[in-house]
Amino acid sequence: MGHVGTLKDGDVMTCLICYSHNSQMILNEESFPYFTVPVSKVDKISILNKYGKDSLFGELCYWACKDCGHLQINKLPNKNILDDLYKKYYTYPSPLKNTFEPLRDDYFVNYFKSSIDLLCRNQKLNSILEVGCYDGYILDCLKREGYETQGCDPSEGAKIGQDFGLNIRREYFCPDNFVAEDKYYDIVISRHFIEHVFDPYQYINDFRKVLKTKGLLVLETPNVEHFIEKGLLEVFSLQHISLFTEDSLSIALAKSGFEVISVNKSTENLIMASTKSSKVEITKNINSHFNFVMDCGSFLDILTPNVKFNVRTPWLKRIKKWKSKYPFDVNEPDDESINTQMVIKTINDNLPKNKKWK
Repeated sequence: MGHVGTLKDGDVMTCLICYSHNSQMILNEESFPYFTVPVSKVDKISILNKYGKDSLFGELCYWACKDCGHLQINKLPNKNILDDLYKKYYTYPSPLKNTFEPLRDDYFVNYFKSSIDLLCRNQKLNSILEVGCYDGYILDCLKREGYETQGCDPSEGAKIGQDFGLNIRREYFCPDNFVAEDKYYDIVISRHFIEHVFDPYQYINDFRKVLKTKGLLVLETPNVEHFIEKGLLEVFSLQHISLFTEDSLSIALAKSGFEVISVNKSTENLIMASTKSSKVEITKNINSHFNFVMDCGSFLDILTPNVKFNVRTPWLKRIKKWKSKYPFDVNEPDDESINTQMVIKTINDNLPKNKKWK
């Protein structure tokens, strides 16, 4: 996590995502429960007998990176206890059983259909693996759309999905198990999982291992910006090791070799789709919100052979000014925004019709 022991206000923490030391403590609760899901009285007694009360509470202290906005907890909880509690006692209403109206799940399905489905059809992406699928409601919906689906989840929800005829492995996701069986997928979906893992980069790289060459990764996680703006606390938990902003999740994906192609923000959730790419990386002379394959100037030279010189000149001037003023800074100042998507749109608008990018 970039620190040893417990940090106090005035200390600094290294950001898990952008490695900045520019951080600030934003929340500190000395004693917070490991598990906040309701359990039966019998299960409660069993849990207390196994671990003892003191082991089921920990310090909840969040630090925020002032550069990418990423939030992370200061002191890691006991992973073995968290995993055991989740596998044995985690419960969630089953959408497949029609026990409630799955608004969040339906929102994701509608997003997939409206923003991802056409790309998948055009690229012939058909096989889907959902990691952390619970009962497989999302898989069931996408299976009805013609996709080949596979789920992986260690909870009791996997049994529910299996009873409904869905292909779900009841186990923790381990990419080596899939690779050993020569199982690779066009699309990997993971919803509300990345905030629970101790190493986000390992988590994303594990998905790379089971994605095909032109594979698509779709992640959903709490939109922490919404919770902070509204002063809501329910997203803060010892189970949420990290809380992502749009910037921090984009950076994590880019550094892991993915190119973000779609971002969707609802009030409470952030959905990001990205394609597998061996070329994408963040360089130190561009802003961290969007990612080029290489130096900005070289990138424009490659993209703009058919664009009139006067169209690209202003952008090259801005990039030159940016690099001379902030040669080692990846953080975007408020008055000097270099927006990659705006550059590409401007260039595309000035290309001949037969040269435009699709």
